[in-house]
Amino acid sequence: MAKVLVRYIFLEDATNIDPSRLMRHAARLQERFDYSELNNKNVPLAGTAQRNTIMAWSLAAEMYQGLGMTTDFFTGLHSSVTGKPLHPDVSFSIAHTRNMIVVAMSRSVTVGIDVETTYAFEQLPPQADIHQMLVQISGTADVTTWVAAEAVLKASENASVDNICDVSLTNGQARLGKKRFWCHAVSLPLGWCCQLATNEQEISVMLSEASAATLLAAPNELAFTS
Repeated sequence: MAKVLVRYIFLEDATNIDPSRLMRHAARLQERFDYSELNNKNVPLAGTAQRNTIMAWSLAAEMYQGLGMTTDFFTGLHSSVTGKPLHPDVSFSIAHTRNMIVVAMSRSVTVGIDVETTYAFEQLPPQADIHQMLVQISGTADVTTWVAAEAVLKASENASVDNICDVSLTNGQARLGKKRFWCHAVSLPLGWCCQLATNEQEISVMLSEASAATLLAAPNELAFTS
C-alpha cells in the first residue's frame, strides 16, 4: 500500500516564534530557489502568509530528508506550465491558513492537500457565487467540498484555481477532466478541515505534528543540507 507522509504545525501562539530564526530560514530558502512568495518585497516578513510559507517550505525540506533522501530538496525543484512547484523524486503539496500549516509528501503516489477552518462557510448565503459553485462541484455547499476541490487541483500538475469548477466530487471520488482522484479526510485538531487528494484509492497516511520551535532551531542541518 502506498504511503503518504503528512505533517502539520499548529501555531497556538505565533508570538512565540523567534523573528531572527524565521529571517534566517527565509534567507536560507532564498539561497536555494526563487519562489515568488518568499521574494515578494511587498509582503512583510511578519505577515501570516509569509511566515507560514517560510515554515511550510522548511518543513517540506525536513520531510524530504526524513524519507532517506541524501540530496538537497531544493536542487531538483522545477515548475509546471502553471507555475506549480514539482520535484523529480517525490510528490508534495503545501497548504496553510491562519495558524495551521500542512505538508503532504509521497514517493509513490501523486498528492494534493488543502486546509481551512471548519467554520469558513457557515454564514454563506445561498445566493452567493461561491455557494452556487460548491453546489455545482458536489451538490453540497460546505467547507469539505471547497477543501477537497482545492486538494484535487493541487494534485493535478497543470491545473490552477481557475479550474475549480471543472472538479466533480462524489462519495470521496473526484474527477478533473479525464483524471481521477480520491479524497481522504486528514484528522487535524478540532476546528480544522483537511483533505488529501491522491491518484490512488488505497493509501496509508502517516500523520504527525511537527514543532515550530524545533523546525526553526538554528542551525537546522536536517532541513538544509548542502
